[in-house]
Amino acid sequence: MVELDESQHFSEARKISLTHYPKGLKTGFNVNKWIEQCEKIMSKDNNPHDRDEQRAWYDTLRDFLPLIKGLQPTVRISLLDYTWCELDPNKEEDVELFKSLVLNIDTEKKENNKSSEKVRIATACLQSDGHYTNESRTRLLFELIDKLDQKADLILLPAGFYQTSNDPKTLYARLNKVIGQYLEKLNSNMAICLGIDGRCGLDQMAVLFTRNGLQAIGRKFYPTDFEEIDGADSYLSLEDSYSRVFELKGKKFYMAVCYDVFGIKKERLKNPGIDAILDLVHQFHPIGEDNSGDVLFAKHGFAGASKHWGCPIFGAAVFFNREIPKNWPTGVIWDCNKKIREIGDTQIIL
Repeated sequence: MVELDESQHFSEARKISLTHYPKGLKTGFNVNKWIEQCEKIMSKDNNPHDRDEQRAWYDTLRDFLPLIKGLQPTVRISLLDYTWCELDPNKEEDVELFKSLVLNIDTEKKENNKSSEKVRIATACLQSDGHYTNESRTRLLFELIDKLDQKADLILLPAGFYQTSNDPKTLYARLNKVIGQYLEKLNSNMAICLGIDGRCGLDQMAVLFTRNGLQAIGRKFYPTDFEEIDGADSYLSLEDSYSRVFELKGKKFYMAVCYDVFGIKKERLKNPGIDAILDLVHQFHPIGEDNSGDVLFAKHGFAGASKHWGCPIFGAAVFFNREIPKNWPTGVIWDCNKKIREIGDTQIIL
């Protein structure tokens, strides 16, 4: 059940009822936030004279009844938190946005995690001569895991880290086993975000693995003008029932595949409540050749998406037949002074 709370729900009577909820009660909203809203708004409705008390009592029943009946907790959305009239029910991406807000509503525990824990992200850019196999990439991944275990919570690798002439899902089961077992052997809680390209680039995927297996999948939705892909229907479409949005230590991350970050800004897409963007970039070639614009990609792709969604963005790419530029930013944020600020400065050379 979903309840949309207008301002009249934030009253003194509602505050009193919320302060008496049992500690540890499972809710679909942040109880402390609702109490703060009550203290701030202090709505009064005296027609009839006990209307505030009546409304608070009904809200309490709606919070408790699903738990009594064995259902999921009632999700509460404050109509004060979002400009809901901007959403268009005829636009698939707006419908998907609403779904994500409902399905990923923060509980009090998640809010507390957000304020206290930091996620350590390791971005891995590769320098390559183009001679590699899926097996050599797996060995490289294991080296990274060994070096970064206990130092990073997430390793971000480029798009197309693995390649297959078939559908990318043919690799899921194998990687699920190989990566999951390796992390399990190390008793590691790291998450691995990497790209898989299939069918000669028609399928361009971002996937997330942990010791518990496959956790998230995102398909590229915004191609360049010169490529043909089998793209996602929208920037929030599910892929094999998996979302491209995932949560780690109370933070929500959005997986973008390469040029998707340009689509975030150009299409004026709405932020689905995420805390950071992870962009898996394909490759940059030597200056003067096609796909050599690493500077423009960071300046307009990374910075543009960061500015539009108001959050940091982290990216990893492969540099073919050229050195990795020392000043290419793998983590940036558009700050309040309208400048691009680089995040992080650690390099690991294998």
